[in-house]
Amino acid sequence: MATAQEAATKALVIEAFDTLSNRRGYAVAERFCSPDHIQHSAQISPGRGGLFDLIRNAPPTLCYEHGVILAEGEHVMVHGRFSGNGRPTAWIAVDVLRIVDACSLSVGTCSRMKRRP
Repeated sequence: MATAQEAATKALVIEAFDTLSNRRGYAVAERFCSPDHIQHSAQISPGRGGLFDLIRNAPPTLCYEHGVILAEGEHVMVHGRFSGNGRPTAWIAVDVLRIVDACSLSVGTCSRMKRRP
């Protein structure tokens, strides 16, 4: 059973992903993503700017839907789907985040493309 802190962390991550990916609220999303953000994905440019540029450069049809979310301490793992990305397949990703003071300091992404049903 998740602790209250883990449940709050999961809710924070869902809000952060929705704010940036679905609502494109860059100014609001800054509060979820540290200026010292470390981006470990080779497909995304470094830092918070790289993450924000990834979304800025995506088609307006981009839609993020989260699946399983696991939290333990300051680490969160999110399995989700980015559809409407301008490609014939959705981008399925697992993001591993480190959350400190309600802010993401680090994210590593493992992703693969999946054909839409």
